[in-house]
Amino acid sequence: VTSDMEFFKAFFNGEAEAPDEKIPISLSICCSNLISKDNGGFSDPICVVYGSTPQRGERELGRTEYIMNDQNPQFRRRVVLKFLPTEEQTLVFKVYDVDALGGGEAVITESNLLGEYTTSFRKLLEDDDNLIQGDLSTKGTIVIQAAYNAGKPKVPSPPVPPPPSRPPRKHVKGNVYISKGLPSSYLEECRASLGETVANLTEQIYDRRRMLDCNQVPPAPATEEWEEIWNGKQASRDLKGEALVKALIAELRATGQKFVDPHFPPDNTSLFADPANAFANAGAEQTFRKDQDPFLAGVTGIQWKRPAEIGNPAATPKVFSGRIHPDDVAQGRLGNCYYLAAISSCADGDDDVLLKDLIIEDGIAQGVFGVKFFINGRWTTVVVDDQFPCTQSRGRWNPIFASPRVNAEDAKNEKELWAMVFEKAWAKLHLSYEATAGGFTDDAHNYLTAGVCSVVPLGSNVEAEWQSVVELARPDNFAFLSTAVRQGMDKNGLIGGHAYSILAVTDSRAGRLVQVRNPWGSSEWTGDYSRTSPKWTAELKSELGENMAEDGSFWMTWTDFYKHFETVDVCDPRALCKMYSDNIARIDGVSSQWVAGLSAGGRPAHPTFKYNPAFELVVQGPEVVLTLFQPDTRFADKVKTTDWMDMCLFLVGPLGGNRPPPAKEVLRLEYKRQAAVRLTVVPGATYRVVATAWGPGVQSAYAVTACGNDCTLRPLPLEPPTPDMAEKMALQPSRETLCCFSGKPITGSYYPVPEGKLLPEYLAAYRARR
Repeated sequence: VTSDMEFFKAFFNGEAEAPDEKIPISLSICCSNLISKDNGGFSDPICVVYGSTPQRGERELGRTEYIMNDQNPQFRRRVVLKFLPTEEQTLVFKVYDVDALGGGEAVITESNLLGEYTTSFRKLLEDDDNLIQGDLSTKGTIVIQAAYNAGKPKVPSPPVPPPPSRPPRKHVKGNVYISKGLPSSYLEECRASLGETVANLTEQIYDRRRMLDCNQVPPAPATEEWEEIWNGKQASRDLKGEALVKALIAELRATGQKFVDPHFPPDNTSLFADPANAFANAGAEQTFRKDQDPFLAGVTGIQWKRPAEIGNPAATPKVFSGRIHPDDVAQGRLGNCYYLAAISSCADGDDDVLLKDLIIEDGIAQGVFGVKFFINGRWTTVVVDDQFPCTQSRGRWNPIFASPRVNAEDAKNEKELWAMVFEKAWAKLHLSYEATAGGFTDDAHNYLTAGVCSVVPLGSNVEAEWQSVVELARPDNFAFLSTAVRQGMDKNGLIGGHAYSILAVTDSRAGRLVQVRNPWGSSEWTGDYSRTSPKWTAELKSELGENMAEDGSFWMTWTDFYKHFETVDVCDPRALCKMYSDNIARIDGVSSQWVAGLSAGGRPAHPTFKYNPAFELVVQGPEVVLTLFQPDTRFADKVKTTDWMDMCLFLVGPLGGNRPPPAKEVLRLEYKRQAAVRLTVVPGATYRVVATAWGPGVQSAYAVTACGNDCTLRPLPLEPPTPDMAEKMALQPSRETLCCFSGKPITGSYYPVPEGKLLPEYLAAYRARR
């Protein structure tokens, strides 16, 4: 018995000896939909954990912090307990409203009890995810997750220490988030048909969205701070959002109703970026490039159907049918191959922990799902209903966009939904299906995994690059690539300007081979070692486990691969978790804005640099991962899908001398929404982190996160600009001029304009627009 989970299961099954000492268990707790005992506001909840044994009776084991005015608290202080598996112990979780403090501690009384929940250590640890959810005795839901590090059965390891106490955080609603601006009638209809509780829970989930509006900033800079914690090997992302979705499911189950999402309704507002242009392409001719045709070209007769009505009506809808596999995904009439390639690669691996944590499937009978995305440094859950746009063919309704494929591993007579659910949640996140056409796989991977991406350029040293690809494209990473932009399909079956994922890299008996997958589920490579190639032998098929199915995956020699692709992009989904020995990622995040005339200072070359928002960074370990995010632009009316500004991240320090060291550029966003850098730092030293636009006067929101051992990232006070400096930071047209840019990193000559690097051939157009 080597792992904690194996030990506990083996012990409970009588297959392992009891340990000699108690094992430390750390509990994370969150609640949702609590009752309120405060007049005119929410309660101030705290959770107290009691243990009860036949020998000692009931006693307090630990408590969380209390949180002011929160109906859905996600407690940061974990409760650390000692557990002896041979001892039967009942756990009682009591949630109170705090009305007073005594000696710095919360005073609790039974009259202020908000609810309680009773379980046992055994029930909690027998769960595959060490997570349990239950209904509080009065109203609301509680979610408890255990983390432990037992080591070998007879030598328990020390517990994972709780996060250190931190100064209070400022929670300022300073950012402007995107919204579809749907009429209030959608929510009113939801309230009338599904009830007040369902409507309120739906609003609570929707209000947690974190998509920054690239076209708007507040009149003055404001900073939001947060801490994000999750375990890369357990279901642990956004437990608060998950609890809200499960509370919504429970309410729908109690009333026997099906969910209809008022924020992403089954009509044209969810299909089209601008519903006024609905079906403008209905008369257009379809081509084999379904991903590059005008949106819904030649498509008519769309109806939204629930899973029971889609495909074979006799098949049973399931979120997952059998083992999750990349071949579960088939692209439809939407140019989102970059995203489907990302979720396909997430489905490839030794376990299904990631995808099963990202999707909340308990509500399939109620027609409601939750999908978790990593949005600008925070895990956030998006809720969707189970209605999908379909057209009828041969008497059956079939999805227009992504659809399930039938695989040998799938259970019989079941239709799998997970790819359709992921695609719909991605569309809702960006306000419409149409808005999700076009993008980059590395960016989609960050949304799905919080992973750190790297690039292997090909074409200079074939041997060194093979070794790099072998090292980076290992099973616990996700590798992907795209072909050069060109029209149509080449003579060997590769699609121009198309995203592919890498499934395997191997040195076989036939030489170096790479397995690649097309998210279309078809249109495969036709050269050497393709499905119809005569080079295959029975021995090679057996070695590689190849069944020659026509599913969009294919093999290529390294030589052919090297000729047809220019780069390999790799995402390490657990890069942040690996910063900690217990595999639990802990990041500090801040978001702020450059506001013209106040805080839009530009790079250090400008005298206004010191007016940019700055953040104090302290890391107790030797390394830190810094990530810079800018707003996604695919939803915006006046901006193309991937029009992003040039942004820079500077590190100043370590501080402490008579003169601060110069600002060092450590990261630059060129034609990217986000990027990360891993840096060596002096443990315990103080640094200053400053994010900037290319020049002064450029307005935008942004976010910065830091991940490292006991890492803190805190905003520093802004310095008010003098009148002449405020004038130098006057508003620049910023994103309106982005049509003048190249759409890719510039390595040759350029003009350094405030918004970034401008190619010489765009100078006249840039001046005209200004």
